[in-house]
Amino acid sequence: MKNIKYFLPVLVEILQVPFIIIMFKVIENRQLAGVLGGIFFLIIGFGLISHFYKMLYTKSLSIWVLMGHLFIFVIPIFVARVSFWGTPFEDIVFMGIKPTMLHDISEKYYVLVLWAGIYDCMRIKRHEGKPYFNEETGQPQLDI
Repeated sequence: MKNIKYFLPVLVEILQVPFIIIMFKVIENRQLAGVLGGIFFLIIGFGLISHFYKMLYTKSLSIWVLMGHLFIFVIPIFVARVSFWGTPFEDIVFMGIKPTMLHDISEKYYVLVLWAGIYDCMRIKRHEGKPYFNEETGQPQLDI
């Protein structure tokens, strides 16, 4: 049971998807649900980047994979939803690209996000949850 704490970031990554699906079922306005889902992905994404940066510095695979997910998929889809408010998501063309196509690719890319999270959480567990930098000296304390 005590080893589960190291894998909480992956649990958050896994649970955010059904949470957003439920949000689309509960909120009748699909545009509002999409924007709220995008905000949720942004908050969780940047929060997890911050966590993995603290724990593994730039040696974290999750940081790079999450940044790719955010900047290639989440932010452009979010900007398209907000920029074309009132237009059905399926009809939007943003910078020559349909956000629905980005959304389809991002679903597959998200599997990579999960695997990177599992890999990094295993590395954090191996170092018993110690952050990369010593909080007192500010110097690296892990040999990763």
